[in-house]
Amino acid sequence: MKSLSLRLEPLNRASPIGGAAEPARLEAFNQHRSTSSPEGSTPGRAIEAVRVVGNIRLMEAWTSTNPDVTFKNQTFEIRQESRAARIGRDGRLSVTCSPKNIRWYGGSAAILEHIVHVKVVSRGVILVDDALCTQNGPPKDIPGGVSFEVVEV
Repeated sequence: MKSLSLRLEPLNRASPIGGAAEPARLEAFNQHRSTSSPEGSTPGRAIEAVRVVGNIRLMEAWTSTNPDVTFKNQTFEIRQESRAARIGRDGRLSVTCSPKNIRWYGGSAAILEHIVHVKVVSRGVILVDDALCTQNGPPKDIPGGVSFEVVEV
């Protein structure tokens, strides 16, 4: 049985889409990220981001008669916040699942209008297989694509 290895690198904002980041710039970016608080996140929690090229499969409600739609060779930026855990007054450990933010370059909010489940595959590895999360708002068009959130089911 063949083993498949997938190397995901942290996103360097200074590098172009699909470009390799220079080690010095990447190190400076990582130092900045660890000392600053990204917008909308809790201080001290770094947001990990990777940029990949892969296929996205969009699924409507399970009772829909429309077939799943697949877009091939698309560029994605996937950001995942770390999970937060705390012990409640009852002594139980409570873990929250923060949604993953996905930026799909080439997509649009109109395409995601009736979608409930998203699957992203890159080089045969499933990176995302989660439900579309609209709790924080619907998918938003951004320059060159769409930004949306997914959450584990």
